[in-house]
Amino acid sequence: MAICDFSGSLARLKDSFDTLQVAWTEASSRWDDPSSRRFYKERLAPLEPTLRRAASVIQRLAEVAAQAEREC
Repeated sequence: MAICDFSGSLARLKDSFDTLQVAWTEASSRWDDPSSRRFYKERLAPLEPTLRRAASVIQRLAEVAAQAEREC
């Protein structure tokens, strides 16, 4: 029995980010002014590297949890 479903959580996180990117692409095609560029720079652009780091940590947690489960 799995301790936690890290892979499902990671998949939902990636899907949500993909949805956000699609929504931003659509919105930015109609909203292109200094405010939109600042919003992208300050809020959206930092998300991708942060989510990559989070994904790496989640994958590592999944490995550690699986190892702990095997050893118990």
